[in-house]
Amino acid sequence: MMTLQGTPEQGFQTVKEIVTTNALCFRADADGVSAAMALLTAHATGAPVVDHNGVLVGFVSELDLLRAMDRGERLGERQVGEIMRKDPISISEDTPLVTASRLLDDYRILVLPVIRDGTVVSSITRHDLLRARVGLGPQIEE
Repeated sequence: MMTLQGTPEQGFQTVKEIVTTNALCFRADADGVSAAMALLTAHATGAPVVDHNGVLVGFVSELDLLRAMDRGERLGERQVGEIMRKDPISISEDTPLVTASRLLDDYRILVLPVIRDGTVVSSITRHDLLRARVGLGPQIEE
């Protein structure tokens, strides 16, 4: 395994040990165009949707936005809360990386919101997991 200085000898084991790269989070009252632009700008496939306290209420992905447009909806006239999936899968910071990988595969999703004390603190992507499991930090991409 390739490792960089500061990487644990046994490798990264849990979500809280790694740096996640998807910092996006949306409020349910944001409009669909704003969400689409943020996803495109960040090169992200989706992001959690939270209430005013940071509690997870849904998840919106590129596919959700595309489906809304396929139904003839105008994203500028729709709120994220109307487009999002309302039953997102999430994990805690103590979730083992192997479990996170399995969830992404089992549910065919690309991003998992990470919850601490009931609120969203980040999202983990397949990209983040691969980088961590190989033993690299995000600096490899700089």
